[in-house]
Amino acid sequence: MQNVPKNPDYLRIATEEAFAPPEMIDIYRHILSKSDADAGFRGLLGFYMSSSSDRARHIMGCLTDMDVLRLKHMDEAGVDMQVLALTSPGVQVMDAPTAVEFSRQSNDFLAAAIQRHPTRLAGMIAVSPQDPAAAAQEIERGVTRLGMNAVVINSHTNGEYLSDSKFWDIFAAAEAHDAPIYEGVQNFV
Repeated sequence: MQNVPKNPDYLRIATEEAFAPPEMIDIYRHILSKSDADAGFRGLLGFYMSSSSDRARHIMGCLTDMDVLRLKHMDEAGVDMQVLALTSPGVQVMDAPTAVEFSRQSNDFLAAAIQRHPTRLAGMIAVSPQDPAAAAQEIERGVTRLGMNAVVINSHTNGEYLSDSKFWDIFAAAEAHDAPIYEGVQNFV
């Protein structure tokens, strides 16, 4: 890929860019080792995580890199800034306690990368809809302590959609902190 010249009149911002802390890949491997892993999850992430193809290995490496490789690819594409979101399906394939804990860890991982590259990276808060009260608390923490201003949630969790009233605490917290919710789409879980 060639370096794309930067235009001084505007910033080129890439949205919906994925990342995954390395520990999340380990959790995904554990989920995939179970016989009851969702077929869609197994087909998509299972392929990328087990394939020996150069492309699959490249994608997996890019997901976890928040520094040299990511910035190199941005420069080559002429991208000034990326808005990062935890890769789909995020924590939504995890059991509730793991999802709550790992959403916090992934947000800390993202916040640290943003702190290292504040003019290049921005991010969305990942939450665990499996526990709406904890998700609401994570929105507050993400905005007030980590400095992020938006939330990413995939379209459904364990076959339940965000329109169910049990998830309304999440929306109330987002509204209270003026944090828009980006609803990612997933075809599994």
